[in-house]
Amino acid sequence: MDEVIQMRDKALRARTYFCASLIYNAIFETDIAAIKEIAQRIDGTIPMENEREKFANIVGDAIEDIMEYQSSEDLKVYPDDIVVIALAKAVYYLATREVGKNAAARKDRQQAIEMILMRVGGRKTEPVRETMTLEYVEPEWMHQLPE
Repeated sequence: MDEVIQMRDKALRARTYFCASLIYNAIFETDIAAIKEIAQRIDGTIPMENEREKFANIVGDAIEDIMEYQSSEDLKVYPDDIVVIALAKAVYYLATREVGKNAAARKDRQQAIEMILMRVGGRKTEPVRETMTLEYVEPEWMHQLPE
């Protein structure tokens, strides 16, 4: 992240400033639309759940990594964070923050939650199948009971 900040401050070209500002604003202004755009550019679309392992999932892997953190201090963005980890931390923050009655903040939170679930688990394309079917079998002793 410190490199992104330096690139933004010392950019020699508009392209460099644009890219650095996009990343900086996405993270520090917690702009979910910008984060989603960056994730789309890094990983492409979200693959179907059963094909997730066949495709790059850099943002999803970063989200999974930060979900393993045990301390809230680890979830803060630090200058030595890799950009994709900082993006994941921003998404996590957006998904877990309290928003009260602010409708725009609720929408942002919902988008962040959706992004986490989709990037970590893959896109759901069909209903979830039952993993176990319960079948009730009437015991023999039931037939021997008096009516």
